[in-house]
Amino acid sequence: MFTGQTALITGSTSGIGLGIARKLAAGGANIVLNGFGDPAQIATLRAQIAESCGVDVRYDGADMTQPHAIEQMMARALDRFGRIDLLVNNAGIQHVAPVDEFPLDKWNAILAINLSAAFHTVRLALPAMKKQGFGRIVNIASAHALVASPYKSAYVAAKHGIAGFTKSVALEVAELGITVNALCPGYVLTPLVEQQIPDTAKASAKSRSFATCCWRRSRRRNSSPSSRSPPSLRSCARPTPHRSRARCCRSKADGPRIEALKKANAMNANTHRRAVKQARPATSAARASLPGQVVLVLQGGGALGAYQVGVYQALHEAGIEPDWVIGTSIGAINAALIAGNKAEDRLARLHAFWDHMEQQIPAGPFAWFGIGAMLSNMNTMTRGIPAFFTPNLAALRGAHASVGVESAAYYSTAPLRDTLNSLVDFAHIGECGTRLTVGAVNARSGAMRYFDSREAPLCVDHVMASGALPPAFPAVRIDGEPYWDGGIYSNTPIEAVLEDHPRRDSVIFAVNVWHQTGDEPESIWQVMGRQKDIQFASRADSHIAKQKQIHHLRHVIRELTQQIPASKRADAQVKELSSWGCGTTMHVAHLVAPRLDGEDHTKDIDFSTAGVRARWQAGYRDTLQMIERSPWQAPVDPMEGVIVHTLESR
Repeated sequence: MFTGQTALITGSTSGIGLGIARKLAAGGANIVLNGFGDPAQIATLRAQIAESCGVDVRYDGADMTQPHAIEQMMARALDRFGRIDLLVNNAGIQHVAPVDEFPLDKWNAILAINLSAAFHTVRLALPAMKKQGFGRIVNIASAHALVASPYKSAYVAAKHGIAGFTKSVALEVAELGITVNALCPGYVLTPLVEQQIPDTAKASAKSRSFATCCWRRSRRRNSSPSSRSPPSLRSCARPTPHRSRARCCRSKADGPRIEALKKANAMNANTHRRAVKQARPATSAARASLPGQVVLVLQGGGALGAYQVGVYQALHEAGIEPDWVIGTSIGAINAALIAGNKAEDRLARLHAFWDHMEQQIPAGPFAWFGIGAMLSNMNTMTRGIPAFFTPNLAALRGAHASVGVESAAYYSTAPLRDTLNSLVDFAHIGECGTRLTVGAVNARSGAMRYFDSREAPLCVDHVMASGALPPAFPAVRIDGEPYWDGGIYSNTPIEAVLEDHPRRDSVIFAVNVWHQTGDEPESIWQVMGRQKDIQFASRADSHIAKQKQIHHLRHVIRELTQQIPASKRADAQVKELSSWGCGTTMHVAHLVAPRLDGEDHTKDIDFSTAGVRARWQAGYRDTLQMIERSPWQAPVDPMEGVIVHTLESR
């Protein structure tokens, strides 16, 4: 992931910094350690990381309170490696005391190390990053960048400063291939935090046990440096479709991932809106140029749904938020993550969900022989995905055991219920103005049903039902009826949009992850893949072609009505017949996911990091091209009600 890159991490001889250094080294990055401690122990630590990860690890003991020492450290790193790709500002100290008793030297030291040092490393790293057109800067802030605690005035002031500094620099370098992020972890059991317990007890005149108890209550979770979330490091990898973003993450894995040109952290919403207006004045214009409501249509397709997230990210960055999201299966899940959150939180929640879904391909000889992906898929099939599905013990009773429709499946989706409830605010759906529709099929009647937030409130059961693909996943009961994945009946819900009433002018982003057309298969293995593509493409092209005919006829009816004398139009029968006509125009921006090299009929369970990211980036790239083209702005034939604009990535 980071092979050939150089990472410099300040404050990395212990705690969070050391944990980050180990992760980056494991990913192949050469490392520059910095911090204080016993020289012999640091030498041993450096050697261990270098040997275990096979990378070059250097230690620089620069004093982070001294700008000249920092300048020398950065110069030595550049001389040694020729570049600095990843800069992590983690160095920090703490002192706990009432503000009227706070020692001046402690105040100055905390501000120098926790805040000013980051300024110096960033200003010295940027020239090289600008020259190479790439850089990742991560500033370790704190929950104290968002909220305050008593007796920590210097620390809280410095961390608030880091958050603001991050936002400002992110906007400065947004177009240069450089991202700047701030992470805001909660309490993590490090030497720095351990020392705070007796210090807090002393400052507050409470016992150590009282202070310890307060600390435990304040933690979001029991956390150690080694448990810090790997996804925060993945954003450093190259290449990426993401533009520069300023991010202040809380300790939960689904904390906000904030795109810099659109977000400057939601600590102050008014300030954020002003920053967006200054940084991206064209985004509102992009939205205003769309002739009608914006609809996002998402197919089912398991791991292929990562393409849909890339599509939404590109729309989001262009200032285009959907008025209506409709989906089936994984498309329903992505749709709920979009409609069930505020616009500024949507990418964060999508990131969090897909971070949970990603599966690492086994390293070592398996990868060398090209069977790593196969083993990853086998692992998914045998063990499931902890945040999505797990093996169902009831299936061990055999395929003929009568266990009931809600248990008759190979896997349990109980983990998905917990994941969705933690990431989707179902009470928000319908209130935010974004309509949500999910498709499911009745397991008894075989009838397709679209559950629509415009008609009735939706909950997690509706989304679960839309993704209940048998026999892998069990049916979900709604209003006493069992429902399965709508994809087994119709995996492309665009017909529900084109037949919606009342009809409205629309720009419909129809996102297909399966291929209706393809090469002639030459083996049983290829036949299995081709059969799956045809089945789950669900006649998308023919659906659209049929709707083009229907809407053309509606326009014909409208024109014929205009030829009827005005005195006859008031006739009840004429009014009833003319009601079949309409003058709406629906632009269908048709996006089709690419075929990846080496993919086969198991592509919908390819939750490998490489597979997810490749599809995500493809969706992002294709949608940017569609937005750049903006074909909906071109003149149209007034007799055509449905105009299709295809961008197919092969």
